[in-house]
Amino acid sequence: MAVGIVLFILMSTWNRGREIAAARASHADRLDTFLDDMLADAERPARVPGTAVYPGNLAGMTPAAFRCNIRHNHVLHDTTIFFANISEAAPRSNDEARISVRDLGSGCFKVVRHGFVERPNLPLLLESLAGRLGDGHYEAQRTTFFLPRDEIIEGHTHGRMMRWRAALFGQMSFHSTPSTEYYGLHGEDVVELGIQVAL
Repeated sequence: MAVGIVLFILMSTWNRGREIAAARASHADRLDTFLDDMLADAERPARVPGTAVYPGNLAGMTPAAFRCNIRHNHVLHDTTIFFANISEAAPRSNDEARISVRDLGSGCFKVVRHGFVERPNLPLLLESLAGRLGDGHYEAQRTTFFLPRDEIIEGHTHGRMMRWRAALFGQMSFHSTPSTEYYGLHGEDVVELGIQVAL
C-alpha cells in the first residue's frame, strides 16, 4: 500500500505541475501577433543565415525560447521554424495529414505534427518537408534547435500547488527525459535557453 501511495503522489504531482505549466504557457503571446509586432518595430532583429527551429508546447503560441532569444540576442534566422507536436488518440496513416505547414511570411513557418504515442524525430521530420518550406530546406550543418530549459522557481506557487509538491515537481522535471533526446537531436545542434517557471 505504501508503494501505491508514493506512486499516486508522484503521478498526481507530475500531472498537476504540467497542468499549471501548460496554463501558464497558454497565456503567452499569439505567434502571429508577436511576429507582426516584432517585424514592424523600428528596432527589428537582425537577419542571420541558417535555419532556427523552435519546438513549442502549444500550436499558434510564441515559444518561450524564441521570445527569450529575440529579447536577448536580437536576431532572426533566414528560415525560422516553429514546431508543435499534438498527441492524438488514433494514428493517421497519411504523412500529409499528420504534418501541416503554414507559411507565416518573412521566412517563418509553423509546422504542426499530429502524433500518436511515438516521439517526434525532428531531423527526419524536417527532411520530409522538402519543397514545403518555400525556398528553404533542411541542412543539418546550417540548422540550430533552440530548446527551453525550464527552471522551477520554489516559493512562487501562488497558492496553485503546495511548496513541497512544487519542489518535488521541480526535481522530477529536472530528471525527466531531456528535450534533446525526446526530439532525436544531437547535442552539438542544440542551444538551450533557461526559462524560469513559477508554479
